[in-house]
Amino acid sequence: GITQKIPLLLSGVFLPLVSSIQFSILIASIIFALILALPFYNILALSLFAILYAAFSIFLKKKLNLNSEIISTRHVGAIKVLQESLLNIRGVILGDYYKFYLSKYAASRKATEVAVGNNAFMFQLPRFLIEAVAILLIVAIASLAPLIEGD
Repeated sequence: GITQKIPLLLSGVFLPLVSSIQFSILIASIIFALILALPFYNILALSLFAILYAAFSIFLKKKLNLNSEIISTRHVGAIKVLQESLLNIRGVILGDYYKFYLSKYAASRKATEVAVGNNAFMFQLPRFLIEAVAILLIVAIASLAPLIEGD
């Protein structure tokens, strides 16, 4: 139902959207700082960010698609288990199938939650790694630029 789809919507749509906006602001501020400090090295920094971002996109795309398939199929499977067990509640109680349906439901929910958690981690991972590389790049350029410019 709707209560189960809201967390999927939040983790599948809103989290990536907020991360994208936050990442865009971060990149824009870093590029602005580099332009002000050392315009010559800006092309190097932009190239590095583009390569890193492209590498992350290629690397994570396959895993995100796989997780999306898992979420989609397992979520539908969990709903089917609930429907089957509730439609046949008498048979479940009399036949002692409670543990059977519970284990099927738990397996579907666990797979869905693990995939959602993996997606949330993968949405945040590039931001923190690229942010760390950006800080190191700014420090390196700021430290080495006077030596290079002095020659």
